[in-house]
Amino acid sequence: MAAVFISDPVNVDLYVYVLWLRGLSIFQIVKHQRSYLASNPKSSENKLLELLARDVSDKCQVLELLEPYLKQPDMLVKQMNFQIEPEVQKYMVSKYYEFDDTVIRELLGRKLTTRARKDLDEILETTGIPLRSCRRQFDNLRAIFNALDDAILKEI
Repeated sequence: MAAVFISDPVNVDLYVYVLWLRGLSIFQIVKHQRSYLASNPKSSENKLLELLARDVSDKCQVLELLEPYLKQPDMLVKQMNFQIEPEVQKYMVSKYYEFDDTVIRELLGRKLTTRARKDLDEILETTGIPLRSCRRQFDNLRAIFNALDDAILKEI
């Protein structure tokens, strides 16, 4: 018997998505969103921060579940677990494969080996971009080079 999963459309907070792609932690994302709530009275701040932290945590968990689909954009379109508007899917994929100028400058000219992936701490220190984001960009660049290599080999 096949399992069926039905859910309401997923509300992807694109602001949280961009911060998540940058490799920010839940705490860092909460700090960003907290700046929008600066006008609230101090007495309700702790409750508000707790709710905000839970909300951001939930959103980041959804993004973690979506990441395998983002790695294979064709699968994102075909998957049925999350109902996401096509325009939002396109935006998410384009941002997922976007490169930071400072990171790409550091990556180009290096061999994209497993050992190089372990040495991404150097890029973190040079650029200030969180390690999670550096890893995503490294993996995306390596996937592009592998796809090009495969295409060239097929032509030969």
